[in-house]
Amino acid sequence: MPRPPASPLRPLRFDLRQIRAFVCVATELHFSRAATRLCTSQPSLSRMIHNLEKAVGVTLFARSTRKVHLTAAGDAFVSECRIALAHLELAASAAQRADGGGDRRIHMAYMDFAIEGRVPQILEAFRAKVPEASVILDYMPTAAQHNALMDGRIDIGFMTGEFKAHKIRNMNSSHFCRSTIRWRRGCRCSSASSRTSRS
Repeated sequence: MPRPPASPLRPLRFDLRQIRAFVCVATELHFSRAATRLCTSQPSLSRMIHNLEKAVGVTLFARSTRKVHLTAAGDAFVSECRIALAHLELAASAAQRADGGGDRRIHMAYMDFAIEGRVPQILEAFRAKVPEASVILDYMPTAAQHNALMDGRIDIGFMTGEFKAHKIRNMNSSHFCRSTIRWRRGCRCSSASSRTSRS
């Protein structure tokens, strides 16, 4: 029996400016400070977040007269937004380097909970210290990262637990950024989290 046609993807009803604004508010947890950082007015920022919540279909922030905090939906959304923004920056960087003919690719695998949500910060520090490299990100479970490191399909893996193998260098994710300045192509690296399982 033939499969039914796949449902068309729902078009996104929000834009990059709204996402950046949302991430800024989620970081500051304060609309006035976030508005100052974004060089906009607080009412304009509030409207932007309200429209984003309508587009996504969930409440992202719980507001009171004294404080703002993320809802469970907002917390889940901001984690993915930060990774998406990092991917977009990498895409632009890769396109620029490919156009210049000097592209060097580094394959990096990660588990979001294993590095406690620090992917964007690590990528930013890595790009600053290894500016000639473009990074390809893949979400990959720990066991798959073991195999990919040994096969040479990835260069760096963020995982839970230490991985002991020949020619694989281990380090804690909190120290990874300080060590990347000494990293060179051909040296495969496993960056382990201090946490070995979900709490």
